[in-house]
Amino acid sequence: MKRNRVVILVVLLVLVMSLQAYAVPIEKGDTEIKLSKEQIELKIEEINSTYEIGEAFSENDAAFIEKYAIKAEVDTSESITYNTAPEVTDLILPGEVETTYFDETDTSSDGKVEANCEGSVFFECGVINHRFGADFTTTITDGANYVEKITNQVTCTAYGVVGSDGLIGKIYDRTLSSPQEGVSAWSIDESERFTGAVIYYYESAKAIIVYDTGSFSIN
Repeated sequence: MKRNRVVILVVLLVLVMSLQAYAVPIEKGDTEIKLSKEQIELKIEEINSTYEIGEAFSENDAAFIEKYAIKAEVDTSESITYNTAPEVTDLILPGEVETTYFDETDTSSDGKVEANCEGSVFFECGVINHRFGADFTTTITDGANYVEKITNQVTCTAYGVVGSDGLIGKIYDRTLSSPQEGVSAWSIDESERFTGAVIYYYESAKAIIVYDTGSFSIN
């Protein structure tokens, strides 16, 4: 019996350690853990996929969005506290355009294909009317003969007050996509307007490269 208890305890310990390894850390006691850009993107994608448009977020998810998304409107008479999201300006006022430039290179897991993604995404903030978009090019820098398809995407999710309780939720979620087969370089230059009382937003670009034995993406 004692041996069985020891085995059960070991199994439980392994399960707990596994769950901790896959969790995205946010806080630990009073000590704030700084998240990487990839961790922030993964957590925001998880939150966005969990809720429907107009559905209120949980307290923890709302706090995460408020911390790491970009604030779209602010009372300039109040003091402004900047968050720790890497390489992100977290404040944009009505009438302003926030443009984020990037130049990323990545390689498929098997080393067959290398690609570069360079360009920008933007968000034009209005009081009610807004516009987002992207202008970037994905170029295959190695292994172009293996590549079957390139897809460039830009996703914008806007958050605002939903319902009558003043809770934060998704009010807009849209992905613009430009796919092309049989090319070694492909560009996207698209934008879209939308209307809503936006308080926060998050925008991301992605290139998806499909080749003969697999696929990979550059965020």
